Amino acid sequence: MKTEMKQFIGKVVLFCLFLLIFILFGISRITVGWQGDYMFALIDKFNNLKTENRPKIILIGGSNLAFGMDSETISEYYDMPVINLGLHAGIGLRFLLEGIKPYIKKNDLVIIIPEYGHFYDLYLGLGSTLIQILFNVYPEGFRYVTFQQFLMIFSELPRYSIDNMRSAYIEGHTFRKHEHRIYARNSFNRYGDVTAHWAELSYTNYQYRDLKVRSINKKMLKELEQYVLYYQSQGVEVVILPPAIINIMAESMKGEIQQVTETLAQNPNRAYQYFHPEQYSLPDSLGYDTRYHFLKPGIDIRVRYLIEDLDKFLQENHTVK
Repeated sequence: MKTEMKQFIGKVVLFCLFLLIFILFGISRITVGWQGDYMFALIDKFNNLKTENRPKIILIGGSNLAFGMDSETISEYYDMPVINLGLHAGIGLRFLLEGIKPYIKKNDLVIIIPEYGHFYDLYLGLGSTLIQILFNVYPEGFRYVTFQQFLMIFSELPRYSIDNMRSAYIEGHTFRKHEHRIYARNSFNRYGDVTAHWAELSYTNYQYRDLKVRSINKKMLKELEQYVLYYQSQGVEVVILPPAIINIMAESMKGEIQQVTETLAQNPNRAYQYFHPEQYSLPDSLGYDTRYHFLKPGIDIRVRYLIEDLDKFLQENHTVK
C-alpha cells in the first residue's frame, strides 16, 4: 500500500513539474524578439515617471489615453511635464493607482480617466494581460499585485500558455503583434501618447445595442477613494474625468454611464465633482478602431474639453495654473 502511495505521489509530482515546465515554456514564447511590442511602452512610461522631479501631470487610465490624448498640448498650456500612463484597460486601474505611489510628489496633479469597464469588471485587470505585463514586460509590477490578482493570473496561466504555443508553432504568428505598424512601442511619443494613427482612416463599425446595466463594483469605489485620499494627503491634487467615447457606444452604454456619473457625484470630495461625460461623447467618424480610440481631430476636441474642465477644477479649488 505504501509503495502504491509513493508511486501515486511520484506521478503527481512529475505531472505538476511537467505542467509547470509547459506553462513557463508557453509564457516564454512571447518574450523572443518582443522588445518592440506595444506593451513594452509601459517600461518607458514608468521610466519617465521615475526620473521626472518637477511638479508634473500624471494621466491614469487605459488605452483611451494612449489613443486619445495630445499630452504635448496640455504640457505647453500648463507649463508642466505630462506623463501619460495609459496603455491597456486589461492592466487594470489598480495596478497604475498603486504603481505611482512611490513616485508622486507634492504639487503633482493626478488625472484619473478610467474606461467605464474599470467601474465594473476591469478594475483589477485581466489575467492574460497581467501575465504578459508581469512575466515579460514589467516584473517590478509584481509588488503591486493583490492576492485576488494572483489568483486571476494562476487560473489563466494554462490557457494562456497553450494559446501562445499554438500561436508560435501552429499558426506561426509569434511576431505578428510587435510588427504591427500602429500597435508598437515606437508609436508612442515622449509623453506616452500613440501618434502613429493620428492621420489614419476611421475603422469604427459599431452598431447600437441597448446594453444591460451591470452592478457597479463597490470594492473598486472604496479603493479608488482610498487612493484619492492618500494622494491628497501627500499634497497631490486629484481629479477624476470621463473618457472620450464615440456617440454610438455612449448611447448603447448610457445606463452604465449614467450610473457611474450619479455614483461619483455622491462623493463630496472635490476630485469627484467634475465627471460630466456628455461633452466627451464624440462623432463616430472621429473614432479610430475602438470605442475609446480617436483620430487627431477627435483628440483635439477631447483635449479642449479636458483643459476647460481642468481649468475649472484648478480655479474653483484655488490652485493657480
